[in-house]
Formats: sequence, C-alpha cells, structure tokens
Amino acid sequence: GFSRWQNQLSQHLSIHGLVEEFPKSEQGFFKEMGSLSIAVMPIFVENDWWGVVIFEECRTKRNWTSMELKTLHTIASILGSAESRARAEQKLIRRQNTLTLLHEIVREALQASNLKAMAEDLVGRLAGLIFADECFVTLWDEVSAQTSPLASYSATRNTYLPLQPVFGEYTLTEMALNSNSTLVVNDVNNSPYFEREIARHCPAQSVIVIPLV
Repeated sequence: GFSRWQNQLSQHLSIHGLVEEFPKSEQGFFKEMGSLSIAVMPIFVENDWWGVVIFEECRTKRNWTSMELKTLHTIASILGSAESRARAEQKLIRRQNTLTLLHEIVREALQASNLKAMAEDLVGRLAGLIFADECFVTLWDEVSAQTSPLASYSATRNTYLPLQPVFGEYTLTEMALNSNSTLVVNDVNNSPYFEREIARHCPAQSVIVIPLV
C-alpha cells in the first residue's frame, strides 16, 4: 500500500501533509500510531536512495510551511552527507588494514625457512584479507596429476592436512590451474563444480580457488 512512497522518494521528492488526506492504504498505519500530520524526506547517500527521515505531528493537524519543509530537507541532506563521510572513512580504514596485511604477508614470506613453513604462516593472514572463515594451500603435482595439502587455516585442519591424493580425481585445484583463472563458487550446494553428495558434506558455503603459478 506504499508504492507511491517508493516512486516519489526515489526521485528526490518528499511526501507531506495531513494523514486524513493520504490514500486509504496509508492512513491506517499512521492512525494507529496517532499521527495527524507527517513529513517524509528521502535520504540519499552517494546518489543512491538510502532511507527516509519521518517527522510526525501527533497533537494537532499541521500544515507544513515551505520554510519548514526546506529545513527538514536540509536535515535529511546532512544525514546523507554524514553517512557518505562515514563510508569514505571506512574505505580508508579497510584499505590501510589491507596494505598492512599485505606488508605482513610479504615479510613472512621472505623470512620463512621453507615452503611449508611459509604457507602455514600465511594462510591465516590470507583469510584475513577478505574476512574468510577458512583458507587452504594445496600443491599440484603435474607428473602424477594429483593434489596434496600443504597448509590449512580452518577448524578442519587436523582432518584436511593428512588427506592423501586420490588418483584420477578431478579437483578444484586442477580446474583452476587448467583454466588459469580464479574459480568462484558462490553457492556450493548449487554449483556444477561440486557433486551433490560432496557438497552435502562440505562445511563451506562459498569458495574462491586462486591458481598459484
């Protein structure tokens, strides 16, 4: 019953007036709250309609003046600007955190005594880059065409690392290496890369496989 709100507010247009003059589909909602007059201003953040701020008069029927409406519109603009600024600050913080993590990853890689030690040190930091729950590093043997676990950052670490390669098994590692591109699985349960039975026992819901050459 509020479709006109979406149409008007998304076009930077406000909605205001006496509740009793609103469409019947909207009156009930506000009458239950005791609203007699309302003014609704859209809030835009980075050119996207983000939300609304609603001003209500519950004591008397109020016809909003043009000056009042301009003031309320200004308030909505201030809220939108504040959210835009907060988003920009968060982007800067995330970027700085990412750069710090990347620096730590490079430092750990240079200081590692061998490949396995390096991988074990890095999997947790790699997961932290994109806030992933788990991260695995798997090796590929071209001669035997088999994979072997190298490092794991996950709750299943103790069961993953001892896994033995299965001859002839077509794995996500091989798929990513053959395609020489990142393999993205948004939904494990509805993916052509996972057999239904395997997906049912897979603890992950989404997976990214990045080939390392």
